[in-house]
Amino acid sequence: MAHSNLTITAFVKLGNFLRTFCELIDKNTISDHLNDKWVSSFKSEIERAHHYNGWFTEENCTHAFKEWGKVLSEENIEAWLSNYDLSINNEKVVALILAG
Repeated sequence: MAHSNLTITAFVKLGNFLRTFCELIDKNTISDHLNDKWVSSFKSEIERAHHYNGWFTEENCTHAFKEWGKVLSEENIEAWLSNYDLSINNEKVVALILAG
């Protein structure tokens, strides 16, 4: 079954961004791209994450993003989704009870 191209495209673009970002880190050329709002925002969030949780070092985050970048390719997503019959649409009503 053909899956929503828009959804797949969004995840593929995310994978492309993650791979590109990690390549900039690996090549130590990220400072040349800090004018790009996505790159600078993402870099800032990594630094912020480390501030709140010491385990989220730049190296650990970059490793995780690099692996997700590999997984989020169109071929991998299509292969993963091909195992499921998504033609059946069973709508459900879900209630959320939240504190506050």
